[in-house]
Amino acid sequence: MRLSWERRECDVELFKRELQAFVPPAVFDAHAHLYRKADWPEPRGAVELGPEAVTLDEYRALMEWVLPGREVDGLFLGFGGPERVVEANAFVAGQVGSATGCAGAMLVTPDMDADYVRQEVRRQGFVALKPYHRFAKRQPTWDADIATFLPEAHVRV
Repeated sequence: MRLSWERRECDVELFKRELQAFVPPAVFDAHAHLYRKADWPEPRGAVELGPEAVTLDEYRALMEWVLPGREVDGLFLGFGGPERVVEANAFVAGQVGSATGCAGAMLVTPDMDADYVRQEVRRQGFVALKPYHRFAKRQPTWDADIATFLPEAHVRV
């Protein structure tokens, strides 16, 4: 099936068949992304096909396709390239800062100073850190030891 940002009949059918009976009225998505294409080094796949920015409002509108009538909140993460994590973090913090029921996770790169991470967590109200193996300095990144992209000093934050 071709990637798409359009609601399809199969989406509606899936909800009716598999989800309608047991999805509660309020849902908390524990891992969702808000982002801008500008923060990606090379947007591909679904990102390339999607809107310029996936805001909290855009996310909720999209969730209405597959979870109609549900109130959806979540823990939101930015996404993009390691050279744009500061901007991606600011975007997420701006989106969830005043949204009741929502929180943000701070993208961290292994070269960030732990004091800076602590300061930004407090300043922007993040409740979690999000390291990515893609930020490891070795290849292949998917085989990197966790400590290469999540230093112990960040864990202590």
